[in-house]
Amino acid sequence: MLGVFAVVLAFFQAEEHAKRVNNVLKVIVGASIPVVLISAYFCLKGAFFDFIDGYLIFNLSHIERTEASFWQHIQYPLISILKGYPIAYLSILLSFVMMGLLLAWRLKLNGNSFSAMVKKDSFAIVVLSCPVYIIWSFIDFQGPPDFYVLIPYSAIGFAWLLNLAMDGVSRLEGSATEISAKCSVMICLILVGVSAFSYRVWSDSELVKQKQKLEYIVKTFAPRQKIATIGIPEIPVLLKIKNPNRYLFVINGVDNNIDARFAGGFKGWMNSIAGYDPDFIAVGSIRSKYNDEVVAWLERGYIKKRFGDWNIYVKNDPFQQLK
Repeated sequence: MLGVFAVVLAFFQAEEHAKRVNNVLKVIVGASIPVVLISAYFCLKGAFFDFIDGYLIFNLSHIERTEASFWQHIQYPLISILKGYPIAYLSILLSFVMMGLLLAWRLKLNGNSFSAMVKKDSFAIVVLSCPVYIIWSFIDFQGPPDFYVLIPYSAIGFAWLLNLAMDGVSRLEGSATEISAKCSVMICLILVGVSAFSYRVWSDSELVKQKQKLEYIVKTFAPRQKIATIGIPEIPVLLKIKNPNRYLFVINGVDNNIDARFAGGFKGWMNSIAGYDPDFIAVGSIRSKYNDEVVAWLERGYIKKRFGDWNIYVKNDPFQQLK
């Protein structure tokens, strides 16, 4: 999306036709470099089609979203960001207020003309693309990681706020200057203290707990280190092992993708895990039309155990292949 803005602005922010073409070519070549490098990596790994399938084809043809009301679309990003970034939440909201004011200011400088802004304003790509990303987030937002694309805008908005604050402080005289300096020091100390506290409390605590829990589970239930996961990708990451297949989730239409792409369809996918014969299968969220079938399949050969937030299906009798 940002690439489209860059191409459009590269074209319009030049008067001569030759320069317009030159600018557009530079943007296209620059944007193509990371795409080519990423594609080359997947080609070298023999996984280019899997990359295209997961990145593009799946999102165009198989993805499914749960129905939500207008207000749920509005609330979900705000709640997700609060849960994902509790310490920075207020500053994030404030930064986007500043981005709105920045857009209004740049528009005023261009005679309240969007056309003039597109043709002349060097900040146009930032202030015009930000609302598009925000609107899209309210339409389709899956969780805190979806906020990553908005982080640069948040940083710009907050930086502009600080710039305005410092500019205001620099104009003060007499005792007001001393008071503002003390307030600035106090604010900095508070921010450093909050950051240090949050780092101390949350930095590695959850990761350490997960590792300890996983060490116990593996030692107790997986002597052969044969493990599979459905919906809990952190387990193979922590253990540095590969899943029997690349489908780590069965949510949001992944079941349709498996049915269409996997040899033997969805049942073939389950049989592939059965053929791997894992000591336990870690199971997270399953939102699929095959949900009952998956659970019944697991319960035929495994016993369900609960470890914190994880459901672990531990091997019982020799696993039976699906009929």
